[in-house]
Amino acid sequence: MNDFLREPPQMQFALWKLGYRAFFFVAILAGVALIGLWTIVYSTKLSPTNYYEPIGWHGHEMLFGFAVAVMAGYLLTLSESWSGTQRKKGSVLLLLVLVWAAGRISPLVPDMPPAFIAFIDVVFLPLLALVFTPQRIAKVRFHYNFVFLCLWLMTLANMLIHAQILGILENSAEPGQGLMLYLMLLMVVVLGSQVSAQQVHYSATEKRITLLSVLAMTAFSIVVVSVPDPLILAVMALITALVFASRIFVWRLDKQQSPMMWALYNAYIWIVMGFVLYSLSAYGYVQEVLCLHAFTVGGLGTMSVIIMMHMTLNNRPPRPKTEPVSFSDSPRSITYFAIAIIVVINLAAISRVFIPIFNQQTYSGLILVSSLFWVLTFVLLFLRLAPALTFARADEAPLPKSAAAPAAAPDTKTGSSTATVANKPKQATS
Repeated sequence: MNDFLREPPQMQFALWKLGYRAFFFVAILAGVALIGLWTIVYSTKLSPTNYYEPIGWHGHEMLFGFAVAVMAGYLLTLSESWSGTQRKKGSVLLLLVLVWAAGRISPLVPDMPPAFIAFIDVVFLPLLALVFTPQRIAKVRFHYNFVFLCLWLMTLANMLIHAQILGILENSAEPGQGLMLYLMLLMVVVLGSQVSAQQVHYSATEKRITLLSVLAMTAFSIVVVSVPDPLILAVMALITALVFASRIFVWRLDKQQSPMMWALYNAYIWIVMGFVLYSLSAYGYVQEVLCLHAFTVGGLGTMSVIIMMHMTLNNRPPRPKTEPVSFSDSPRSITYFAIAIIVVINLAAISRVFIPIFNQQTYSGLILVSSLFWVLTFVLLFLRLAPALTFARADEAPLPKSAAAPAAAPDTKTGSSTATVANKPKQATS
C-alpha cells in the first residue's frame, strides 16, 4: 500500500549531462531520418542535395553522420572512465552536437556554398579528438593512442571525399569512403573488447587476437588499395575472416551470458561474413556492394544498437530497494527488448545482403524492405531509449566537482562503470 502512496522520483532534463546521452539521441534520430530520406530518394530517383551524388550522399552520411554520432557518444563517455576526469560540460556537448548537425543539414540547404559544406563537415572529427583527449592515460595508453590516431585518419578520409567534390583531387572519394569503413571496423575490433571485457573474462589470448585483428585488418586495407590481383584479395579477405572468427570462439559461448553478449557475437559474425563475401566478390561471384552492406548494416548497425542499449540501460545506478520497479525497467523486459531489436536489425541485414544473392529479380524491392526494417529498428530504439537518454532521476545527477570520483572501473557483474566517491557519507545513498 505504501508503494502506491509514495511520490514518484523527481526527474530532471539530462540530455547534456553525458556524451552518450546527447549523441546517442541524435544518432537514433539520424538512423531513422537518413534511411527514411534515402528510401524516398531511391524510390523517386530525386537527389536530396546538389553537393553529393545520391549514392555518395547515402554512403557518406551513414558513415560520417550516423556511425560517427554513435562513436562520439561512446568515446566521450569512455574517456571519462579512462581518465577519471569530470564529465564534459553541457556547453561543450551542445557545441559538438550543433557542429555535427550542421554537417548533416548544410548539404540539404539550396545554394549553400560548397566550401562551407566541406568545412563544417570536416571540422567535427578534429573537434571530437580535442574534446576526447583525457588528462591521464597511463593505464590505457594503447587504446587512447589508437583512438586518437583513428580520429585523425577519419578526418583525412573525409577530406579525400570533399576534395573530389570540390575538384581539388580526382577519384579520391571512393578511397576516402573505403578508408572510413575500414577505420570504423578497426574501432569495432579494439573498442568492442571494452564491452566484451565487462561480460566475459578478457584473457591474454583475446588481447593477442585483438592485436592480430588490427594487423590483419590493416594488411587487408593496404591490399585492397594497392593490389588488384583477385587471388591475393580473396586470400587476404579469408585470412582476416578467420582472425575475426577466432575471437568469437575465444569468448567461450555460454547459454547463460547476457543478450548483449550474444548480440556482440552477432555483430562479429556479420563482419566475418562480410570478409567471406568479399573473397567471393574478388572473382565476381557476388556483388561487392553486398559485402559492404554486410559490414555496415550487419556489423556496424548491430554493434551500434548494442553499444547504445548497453550504455543507456546499464549506465544508471540501481534503484533504491524501497522503490517499486516497473516492468519496463525489469531485467526481463530489457532482455525481451534486446532480443526483439536484434532480430529486426538482422532482418534488415538479411534482406540487404543474403536474399539478393539468390534473387536478383527483386533486388530493388529488397532494398526498400531492408530500409523499412532498419527504420523500424531505430523507431523502436527511440521509443525505448529516448526517455532514459533525455531525463534522469534526481539521484542520478552528476556529482559536484568536490565529490567527483578520481577514477572509474568496470563492474564485471553489471557491466556499468563505478567509481569511489571521495568523502562518501556513511548513510546509504540512493
